[in-house]
Amino acid sequence: MTSPVIVGIDGSPRSLDAVVVAAGEAARRGGPLRIVRADVWSTVQIGGPGGVARPSTSVLAEQAEEELVLAERAARAAVPALRVTTELVAGSPAQVLLAAARDAARDPVRDDALIVLGDRGMGAIAGLLAGSVVIQVVTDATCPVLVVRGETRDTGPVVAGVDGSPHSAATVAFAAEQARLRGAELVTVHAGSGALDDPTAGPGRHETVPGPARRVLTERSREAQLIVVGSRGRGGFAGLMLGSVSQHLVHHAACPVAVVRTPRDPDEG
Repeated sequence: MTSPVIVGIDGSPRSLDAVVVAAGEAARRGGPLRIVRADVWSTVQIGGPGGVARPSTSVLAEQAEEELVLAERAARAAVPALRVTTELVAGSPAQVLLAAARDAARDPVRDDALIVLGDRGMGAIAGLLAGSVVIQVVTDATCPVLVVRGETRDTGPVVAGVDGSPHSAATVAFAAEQARLRGAELVTVHAGSGALDDPTAGPGRHETVPGPARRVLTERSREAQLIVVGSRGRGGFAGLMLGSVSQHLVHHAACPVAVVRTPRDPDEG
């Protein structure tokens, strides 16, 4: 039994792009699609300048329900036979998505949850920094996160960034499965000097390319249909390290980016 692909929407055009991509992912995996909209208005105080009429929470909830209807239509237009559910959930966008992924993972035979979201939007609260929801989800999710950005294409390889660390194994495994589902070539890329002697490099074509990982992988994203990177290991997230390879690609890649979270080593604190 396959876990649902979970996609977050906020009514923005980019979130509808994410819905279409998520529908394709669900179809390839043979599982359902779960479209989630965060209802932040029921948990925060609506503010505004004095004398300015403010919409009620019921009006905002109605608007959110309409956005879910449009998202479901977009999903069914992309994949007519797809099993789709929609849900309006109270809470912040990041916490709603993370909770949905945890729910999917509670079933021991369904441990392949995937979160999909757009690289911008999701800023339902005034003052929310652009992309902060994406960064929070990528940082805290225990399942892979697919960030829809750049150009979505059905051609080109699936490119996995590896660094020779044990953390690369999860990245390559996810990338290999994506390549199989898409009928695409798998390319593992090690940015740096010297040949990569890595038993976790896995199947597909292996390349060692001189230069900084962020630049090398960003260049590859111009022709790839998907870039896959890990969230830990050399060049990955260490907490929330500005300038990390993963974060750079989430903001600058020319195609969708999948970030694969790897377990934290016990001796890392």
